[in-house]
Amino acid sequence: MEVTVEKTGSFGRKLQVTVPVEQVDQAFDTAYKALAKSVRIPGFRPGKAPRSIIEAHYGPQLRSEVEQSLVSSSLINALQQTEETPVAMPSVDAGDPKRGTEFSYTAEFEVPPEVELERYEGLEIERVEVTVEDEAVQNELEHMREHAAQLVPVMIREEVQKGDVVTMDYSGFIDDVAFPGGTGENAMIEIGGDDYLPGFSESLEGAKVGATVSFPITFPDDYTAEHLAGKTATFKVTIKELKTKEKPALDDDFAKDVGEDDLDALTAKIRAQLQERKQRDADEERRPRALKALVEANPFEVPGSMVRQQAERMVRNAAERMSSIMGPQFELTPELAESLMADSQKDAEFQVRSGLLLLEVATAAEVEITDDDL
Repeated sequence: MEVTVEKTGSFGRKLQVTVPVEQVDQAFDTAYKALAKSVRIPGFRPGKAPRSIIEAHYGPQLRSEVEQSLVSSSLINALQQTEETPVAMPSVDAGDPKRGTEFSYTAEFEVPPEVELERYEGLEIERVEVTVEDEAVQNELEHMREHAAQLVPVMIREEVQKGDVVTMDYSGFIDDVAFPGGTGENAMIEIGGDDYLPGFSESLEGAKVGATVSFPITFPDDYTAEHLAGKTATFKVTIKELKTKEKPALDDDFAKDVGEDDLDALTAKIRAQLQERKQRDADEERRPRALKALVEANPFEVPGSMVRQQAERMVRNAAERMSSIMGPQFELTPELAESLMADSQKDAEFQVRSGLLLLEVATAAEVEITDDDL
């Protein structure tokens, strides 16, 4: 087998591969034997049709299989012979193989860049200061009180007010026809909360226990139930009971109820947890800043095919995330895929650069994986 390599750019390579006659004829014989066992030609038993007739009926298929066989069997050897390592699948250009004749083809690809690590120690990145404000601690304590709140019946009034928890029966109608999922009994809703449709709980303010009120509600255009999206429904709601949330006092007794000695101990614990959380977030921010400094300190060119592959991976991952959120009905259209590819180019190039540099850093820093690590 003869192989020549031509440099077509900083990273581009073009292989010219010539497969000898003996190997071509052997590939034809192998392909013919496999084809003869599977094809059915009228007037002949399976495997008994003459070669000339099979080649007359299935010539294009036979030559295609021979071409694939010759390229797949010789390309790896050609790359090993020239010591070239493609960063992506080579693009092969080949003609039809012929029995008794050498077979030639070209394979074009890009090779990895030669990365010279100029500097990786002593890089300066902006420090992320971690502080926990008193307001954040108080907000967390308030969330705990909210979580521990109990519902207590309202005895001194009958009118619905903001903050009340209403027990209700409701029915929804579109064009005077009840729609599936639009009815409920003994449902509970917090007035001013966001558990129901926008405007639903506010429409109940001022209503009295035992009364039935009607009001229109327009479903959002992006509502999950497509048959209701953008439509206006009329809801009839009967108020059955009023309750209010009674939160425990923020004192030592509350702290003991949640497992701490007193309120000071609980406050200190909350502050420490918030500090740890913010420190973790700061550490996560430090990594991309360090990678950015590393890339800026070590400029080099990267092959377009490596960037393209990384961008394709990013688009596939984005599509998988969207499918997990929106369900199997989500489909990545060609237009959206093309738009995502264009938007991903800059980030993809950065990831390729930083990934190649990190490999060099690992070598320079003599990073090794021990049995204990495994």
